[in-house]
Amino acid sequence: MIKLEKKIGSGRHRDCYRHPEDESKCVKILYNPQDGGFKEVKRETGYYRKRARQIKQCRSVPNFHGKVNTNRGEGYVFDLVRDYDGEISKTLEHYLKNEAISQAQLQNKLYDLRNDLIAHNIATMNLKVYNILYRRTGYNEGYLVVIDNIGESEFFPVASLFNFLHRRKIDRIFSRFFHGLNVEQM
Repeated sequence: MIKLEKKIGSGRHRDCYRHPEDESKCVKILYNPQDGGFKEVKRETGYYRKRARQIKQCRSVPNFHGKVNTNRGEGYVFDLVRDYDGEISKTLEHYLKNEAISQAQLQNKLYDLRNDLIAHNIATMNLKVYNILYRRTGYNEGYLVVIDNIGESEFFPVASLFNFLHRRKIDRIFSRFFHGLNVEQM
């Protein structure tokens, strides 16, 4: 059993802790199963198992390393996204609030993220500024990583079977995201 102590973030259904035995990993613990949390975790972990090969090749999605027993209940182990200097990567929301990313940089980073998800045939339910991290690979360099809502909600996910449908789905998700940010699409 792993003893979790250092919480590094919270979402709608899960808390995220540093893995006490591996600095390159984090453990997500479900704390809100009644409000769709259990269903979301089941869907997401199933998608990770189904698309493990594509996700391992995609820099824009952290890898899933399975379940673990913890002092806080069952946990789900993922890569911990860190910057080049060892710091835990911050959310896109942080960079937008602090005006630490220009509109042009934001457009380019989102376009790169979109292309990466399309190239590796990875689906996301939606995009939120607090579920995307900006992983800095140098002082003024980096890329975006989606850390939540990976997968598909459809009973029969037709879009994942055909590249052109997958691309259209990803384009719709990004279009809504761009519109919500009031950023011009490329």
